[in-house]
Amino acid sequence: MSIVNSNNVQFNNVTFNQNGLINGSHSYNEIIAQGGSTLTLESGSTQNIIGNQF
Repeated sequence: MSIVNSNNVQFNNVTFNQNGLINGSHSYNEIIAQGGSTLTLESGSTQNIIGNQF
């Protein structure tokens, strides 16, 4: 499992090749979950996707 554990960070392009856990609020240009990956988002957090989501 991949884990993003931070707060108020802006990412350019993020790709998860396996299941992922995102803690904290972030902004992304692009976020991709590949091959049936499942992303779990922290309750009460905000995820802003500025560009594409796949």
